[in-house]
Amino acid sequence: MNRVKETLRGLVQPLLAVFIGLIAGAVAILIVGGNVVDTYAEMWKGAFGNFYFFTNTLARSTPIILAGLGVALAFRAGFFNMGAEGQMILGGLSAALTALYLPGPGWFVCIAAIVAGIVAGGIWSLFAGWLDARFGMNLLITTLLLNYIAIYFGGYMVSYPFKDRTGSAAMAQTPMIDQSIWLPKLFQGMGLHAGFIIAIVAAILIYWFTHKTVTGYEIRMLGSNPSFATYGGVRRIRMMMLSMVISGGLAGLAGAGKCSVHSTVSLMAHCHRRVTHGAALWQRYLPARIHSVQLWQLFCWLRYRQVPWGWNGIRMCRWKLAVSSRLY
Repeated sequence: MNRVKETLRGLVQPLLAVFIGLIAGAVAILIVGGNVVDTYAEMWKGAFGNFYFFTNTLARSTPIILAGLGVALAFRAGFFNMGAEGQMILGGLSAALTALYLPGPGWFVCIAAIVAGIVAGGIWSLFAGWLDARFGMNLLITTLLLNYIAIYFGGYMVSYPFKDRTGSAAMAQTPMIDQSIWLPKLFQGMGLHAGFIIAIVAAILIYWFTHKTVTGYEIRMLGSNPSFATYGGVRRIRMMMLSMVISGGLAGLAGAGKCSVHSTVSLMAHCHRRVTHGAALWQRYLPARIHSVQLWQLFCWLRYRQVPWGWNGIRMCRWKLAVSSRLY
């Protein structure tokens, strides 16, 4: 009973935030002369109107869920990993290059590409943790600024060394990945893929890790009361490195899956940065709530294109990195 009450109490804050957001959105819609009911109805239909839209929403929520899980885990340990954007980009770039140039059967290359994305994201996140441990540099600042290094490095890599120079591609992008490497679709003709199952499994594993293992208990203790954790023998540096590696690895996994045809990793990453960090804070660091809250955020964010009077300006986000490949 106490656990149920605690869960319900934890839902009050995100639900209140959603309600305030809807009210603020209604005010903005009225200011530009739109119809609030029609606008929200179109957003709802665009995200959940039929089975195709619903599965598409689930598919697009997959990288957000994975990145949000990583950010939430770092926050739960008391460390601010604001670098999920850069970790996603490097994870996607590493996965794409692995899928393009590693020989072997499709299933093997697919697994290797996903592992490469996880490793790249984990190493990039670990680097920020090392800067904190070695030089005392604030994680909030380093992870945030490392995003820009990842963005411009990735943009250079797909604009010059690995650019697709065949055909009439106008954007800087890598060549197309062979279809045998794609993750399988869960429904024929739908956008939902096996990556969503990976996200669900990852959420369960993160919950199990943080609540059923000694290391997870130490991570939660460190995030809740650093002084008591240190007095109890918890090694802060070790826990920081571990939580940052896992956090970055999950973000890299999200980036590996987000390398889809005609998708721009930097555009998605810039949007994901706001979505995943906000969601992780809303959840009060409980991964079990990531899915529902981020699906709601996706409803508000992803389906703006369905609104008749348009928010086209939002679509002019920063297009810096295009990896024309497909794992999801």
